[in-house]
Amino acid sequence: MDVSPLRTLFVTIFFTSVGLLADVRWVADNLLLVMGLVVAVLLVKTVVAFVGFRLFGQTIVHSLAAGICISQVGELSFVLGQLGASKGVLDAGTLQAVNSVTIITLVLSPLLVATAPRAARSLAKRLFRLRTLAKDTRERTTQPKLSGHTVVAGLGEAGVAFVEALAEQPGQMVLIDVNPRVVHDWRAKGFEAQLGDATNPETLVHAGIASADLFVVAVSDHESARLAVVGAKQANPEIHVVARARYHRFAPALDAAGATVVVDEERRVGEELAREALRCRQATL
Repeated sequence: MDVSPLRTLFVTIFFTSVGLLADVRWVADNLLLVMGLVVAVLLVKTVVAFVGFRLFGQTIVHSLAAGICISQVGELSFVLGQLGASKGVLDAGTLQAVNSVTIITLVLSPLLVATAPRAARSLAKRLFRLRTLAKDTRERTTQPKLSGHTVVAGLGEAGVAFVEALAEQPGQMVLIDVNPRVVHDWRAKGFEAQLGDATNPETLVHAGIASADLFVVAVSDHESARLAVVGAKQANPEIHVVARARYHRFAPALDAAGATVVVDEERRVGEELAREALRCRQATL
């Protein structure tokens, strides 16, 4: 189901309601205070995020860019501000300052995200030596570019059986699942596992679908499987796709989406039942 229209509607309602919280006259009377707070918030959050990303092994430029992207104040501040005002913790002026800074930083978010890579590179060159930046990039960017690998979406029973069966075969595999615990467990086993939804094109791109040779769709939900196949074929029309059809009636949709091979689960089970029944019958003769 495509929920994009609903998302657009709710975003519109959200920003309309947020706009009603701002007192334009108060902002105009306290413009220097509001702008100072906006700058302070953006700087502090960028620095804190930069430190956090650096601790997790990201490069200087990537850490700065990520810090700039998430430097705005989140929507939760509206809820906390209203709660603080109702409890008498925040006076009317402080509440207006919180709402004004939040609204302005949210409005600036698209601009911050769009300019973050270029701004991060420019800022990094001003704050660090070029030799330091080059060395940092070499040391931190150690993951080789994926090519000719297999991408597996869904680490349920079917996905696990596939991975275990091919674990000893040559070639790298990238595993995708929406369960953080499952992803953590497979990473602990030494596999390249990524947290994400295979129906999201960005998740597939991050898994290197454009340079992969094989895409195995082992998710049980038929619509998710179909969307994953469509996304993979759009990103890499030449990729071979093996998709799981949980029910026979959904197999044609996967075939129409571009799957190279559709494993019809109900039909395969029926065939296996027939083989076992014949084997048992022959054993009794």
